Amino acid sequence: MIILHGDDVLASRQELENIKKKYSGSITFTSQDFDITKFVQSLEGTTLFGETPLIILEDTFSTSKHTKDLFQIFPHVNTGDIVIWESKILTNRILEKLGKTAKIKLFKLRSEIFLFLESVTPSTKHKAITYFHSLLKADAPERVFFMLVRQIRLLLLISFGATAQDMVVSPWQWKRLKKQQEQCDRKTLLRMYSKLLSVDWEQKSGLAGYNLASSLDVFFSGM
Repeated sequence: MIILHGDDVLASRQELENIKKKYSGSITFTSQDFDITKFVQSLEGTTLFGETPLIILEDTFSTSKHTKDLFQIFPHVNTGDIVIWESKILTNRILEKLGKTAKIKLFKLRSEIFLFLESVTPSTKHKAITYFHSLLKADAPERVFFMLVRQIRLLLLISFGATAQDMVVSPWQWKRLKKQQEQCDRKTLLRMYSKLLSVDWEQKSGLAGYNLASSLDVFFSGM
C-alpha cells in the first residue's frame, strides 16, 4: 500500500499517474462516490486480463464521513495494490492506523509559494512579481500557474459566499483567504480569472505571443 499525501497536489498527482502506468487497470473511489460494499468487492476482483487492479482512494481519509468504515476494513486487507491519495497532510493518528507497512510519501509545498499566492492582489502585485520570479528558480511556470489559478478560484468562491465547510478547508485557511479576498472585489477577481483562462487557452493552442512565464508577467503587470 502506498500513501501519497500533502498540499503539493500537482507533484502527488504526477506520482499517482506514474504508479497507474504499472497496472493494466485501476478502480478509483472518491469521497463523493465512496461505497463500502463496492470497495470490498473491488479488493477481490481482477481485470479482464486476470490481473489485480490498482485500487485508488482519493480524499477519503481527510473527510470523517468514511474514515470509521475504512479503519474497520484495512486491518483485514491483504492486497498491497492500493494507493491512498490525499490533497491534505494526513495526521499521524491516521497514518499509524493505516499500518506500519505502508509506503508513505509526503508532498509539501514550499513556504514561498504561500507568500506568493497571498500577495496576488492589485495593491501588492509588485510583491507577487518578485515572489513569482523567485519561484521560477526552482519550479516550472506550469506548476506556479496551476497554484495561481486554484487560488483565484478559491477567492472567487468566497466572494460568492462560500464557507470553510463548502470549500472543504480548515477555518484558519478560510480566514486567510477571506482577508485576501477583501482586497479584491468580485469584478476584479472575475477579470483575473478570465485572463488566466485566456492565458491557458493561448498556451495550449499555440497562439500565445510569449511563453508562459512571460505571459504571467504581463498578467501581473495588468492586475
